Amino acid sequence: MHRFACGLAFATLVVGACGKSDSIGVAECDAYVQKLEKCADKIGGNEGESLKRFSKMMLESWKGSAGKPEEKDMLAKTCAQAIEDSKKKNPQCEW
Repeated sequence: MHRFACGLAFATLVVGACGKSDSIGVAECDAYVQKLEKCADKIGGNEGESLKRFSKMMLESWKGSAGKPEEKDMLAKTCAQAIEDSKKKNPQCEW
């Protein structure tokens, strides 16, 4: 019984650790994606759906870059600039 419980606990940890995460691991990028998704909800319609697709695309792209030390260093600046650009493109949203 003890082995079964230990095996079950291990399996639960492995599955939990391997689950898909929506975190990039760079605070500025995580903030950008979160704000962009809220903006998409606020705008709604086709434009909102386009923003959601763009958000998912950037999330996946930046996750890949965050896994490479030589690229991760530039992500904070890139994402901070993306927030500034979005303030101009979508002033109706909170950035």
